[in-house]
Amino acid sequence: MKVLIMGGGMSGLATAVNLVDMGVEVELIEGDNMFGGRASSWQDEDGDMIDNALHVFFPYYVNLVGFFKKLGIEDNIVWKSKEFYYAQENGDHVKLAFPALPAPLHVVAAYINFLKGYKGAPVWKSLVGMYGLAKMVSANKEEVDKLDEVSWGMWGYRKGPLDTYKSNEAAIHGLTFTPYWGISAKVMANWFKKVSASHETARVGFANGGLGEIWVDSCLDYIRKKGGKCELNQRVTAIDVKDGQITGVTVNGKEKKKADVYISALSPYALRTLIPNDSFRLKYFQDVNYFEEAPSLSIQVWFDKKLTDVDVTFFSDNCIFNTYADLSNVLPHIFKGGSMYEMVLSPA
Repeated sequence: MKVLIMGGGMSGLATAVNLVDMGVEVELIEGDNMFGGRASSWQDEDGDMIDNALHVFFPYYVNLVGFFKKLGIEDNIVWKSKEFYYAQENGDHVKLAFPALPAPLHVVAAYINFLKGYKGAPVWKSLVGMYGLAKMVSANKEEVDKLDEVSWGMWGYRKGPLDTYKSNEAAIHGLTFTPYWGISAKVMANWFKKVSASHETARVGFANGGLGEIWVDSCLDYIRKKGGKCELNQRVTAIDVKDGQITGVTVNGKEKKKADVYISALSPYALRTLIPNDSFRLKYFQDVNYFEEAPSLSIQVWFDKKLTDVDVTFFSDNCIFNTYADLSNVLPHIFKGGSMYEMVLSPA
């Protein structure tokens, strides 16, 4: 059986790896001139590593960590201490550090110590917010599923006065690239439940280098060694359908490719331009129209001197670069010399 996978980003590469393990003939095509999508990275003319984004990992990403183990690259996740820094408008840093206590005491202790120095909202509002989060974390699955009916912003508006959950907004932007009024309260409930499960799940990890080398190249080597094909500059321009069945795909406006099974690992925005008109009669394909963009941008700022000694993630309120890290401290063997800040701008 032959499978054609359209799209060579993270999902396409992972799909190809798992299918070649099943003995399936795999052909992976990508319209760009490099594989990886958001996981791509490269070196510039000066030899500096440029990543497509600031990528972080959490221990509860069990599928992703398991996939890294499958490829034998799990040691390329550099796990950091269980703390995060907030840079405040007056220049002070306040630390959210999770001690080695049983759950949920590690969260209670971390949050109380954090509030001693946090100036983004009055302490009493943050304590009100702490009570609301405690109820959210203790909710059962049915209650959490029901939270999908409201946004995080609406949930917060119901649970406390303005700015009650302000300290959470930077993490929401950095994790989801979505403003607080546009992200489901269920998404955030699941995230808080994971972090609250153990002090070990509250730590963050960084890739030990560019994901283009660590993730993408490892996937490509794995696929090719097992007989799979991976091709660049193969942009799908049409999905050919006859009598309700896919007969092939057209690449670059002329070449026809055929397979027994066709898998789309394309973005929903690209896919909805290719789906044949007749398919939109089916609700399954109509749903593609409801995806909305979550625009984000990563920016690297290089300094000729050290600005911090912090080697974990920073958050900031009231500014557009809400999540960032000094990679000269996170990965000093790669980013040498002064400080190099990689910042997530979202929504961009």
